[in-house]
Amino acid sequence: MGLLSEAYRAFIKKNPSSDSHATPEPEDRFVGVVRIDSRIVEDLRVESKQIPSQKIILTDEPAMRGGTDTAPTPLATWIAAFGACTEVHFTKGAAEMDIELESCSISTRGKFDLRHGGSFFEFLYETRIESSSSIEVIKKLVDYAEEGCFVLNTLKRGSKITGTIFLNGVKILDRNYGPN
Repeated sequence: MGLLSEAYRAFIKKNPSSDSHATPEPEDRFVGVVRIDSRIVEDLRVESKQIPSQKIILTDEPAMRGGTDTAPTPLATWIAAFGACTEVHFTKGAAEMDIELESCSISTRGKFDLRHGGSFFEFLYETRIESSSSIEVIKKLVDYAEEGCFVLNTLKRGSKITGTIFLNGVKILDRNYGPN
């Protein structure tokens, strides 16, 4: 038995494009928005809420960094998003291409500088697929999944980051980073 249900395969056949919620923008872009509102719950424990669905992601830090170790770290959820996003596109691609997947898993790692102000400097991933499909078919599926993953595309291309800082309801700073 494969990973994809008949119901999901039928959904993809009826809805091949996931761009229906997007709006046209200049440069032939279609823009969707993901909104997450975060707040400190206590110490290093943070609650991030997806808007408008109200789904919650909790993060924390390990005890050795002053946290309570009750949830994944923010960095772990970020790395998890890379693997999960790619898996979503493997699933969609397999359904669209009528590929039977017995299993598909991704192990992701991010290497980063631990110093204050550090950043990730390398990402590694390993995808393991079990399928009766040919190597050529699976390579096309891999291309589809990797081309579709928003997280991977963001890491490859970089993105503009714009921040606005408020103190007691009054804007005090604007921040801009990344490529122009």
